[in-house]
Amino acid sequence: MLRPRPNLPEHALEAVPADAAIVAEVEIDKILSSQSWSEILLAYLDHPILREAHSECKIDPLRQFTKATIFARPAKNRPIESAGFFAKGDLDLQRLGDCAEKIARKSSVALNKKELDGLPSLSIAGRNLYLASIGSQTIVGGSEHTIREILSVAQSSAQSLASNTSLDQQWNRMDQGAAVTVAIRLGSEWRHKIHQYFESDRYRQVQRLLSNLDFALVSLRLEKEMIVGMILSMQTPDMAGSAQAWLETEKQVLLDKPLVSLSSMGGILRKIRLHTERKQAIVNVQLERAEVDALLRLFFNH
Repeated sequence: MLRPRPNLPEHALEAVPADAAIVAEVEIDKILSSQSWSEILLAYLDHPILREAHSECKIDPLRQFTKATIFARPAKNRPIESAGFFAKGDLDLQRLGDCAEKIARKSSVALNKKELDGLPSLSIAGRNLYLASIGSQTIVGGSEHTIREILSVAQSSAQSLASNTSLDQQWNRMDQGAAVTVAIRLGSEWRHKIHQYFESDRYRQVQRLLSNLDFALVSLRLEKEMIVGMILSMQTPDMAGSAQAWLETEKQVLLDKPLVSLSSMGGILRKIRLHTERKQAIVNVQLERAEVDALLRLFFNH
């Protein structure tokens, strides 16, 4: 009997396993369609594999896709054990596959072809890493187990992250018009790891806030300015107020340092606006192109 071909839902959270700790959706077409923003952002995606695809195959892999979703799931004793992704677009799967094989041969990497639950896939020999295609418009990637989990969610035999109603509602709010949307949920493994970095008296409040954080959401909108939004969803309105107060305090601590206050970072910090809505502490900031460039140079040393 032929099994029906699964279709991944358009809504990212409906296609991601329910236990995902981190989810990031990137609307690639929105980034590429903005000439001013694509120039500055793509400069930080200069990966060797992308360069190889340009030089060896004369294709731009990024322009094959309209959106990509990356997620990671927790595992015992390690914050992230199993990462996966799926990407959608008007794909030339034959050309992409031929290019992958060509680059692999040049790098002396062996690729294996096989079917994974009825889907054509490529894997790196000796590694539990697969790329599988669903129809002509979707590629999924990850370990064999992760891809099977994605398929189980698509076939409604496993719960998706959209079953978290509160997260799903806030995601829909943040995702409207965004080029990038990220959700982070802190499980016990994450909390334990993070608490180790915040053991001084100054950061006792951070531990308390993290213990009461249900999830965090971040979104980027690319207009004339880059509009950055963040929601910290706390367990109570009082904790949302505490989160806002802590962020305001930390912002002022930085601005009280002359080297920070007089730098481009000081200008960015002064633009940050914070408020609360019920259980959410909400952060907003609008950044000009030069400010985004300065931030990227600071964090990526580009």
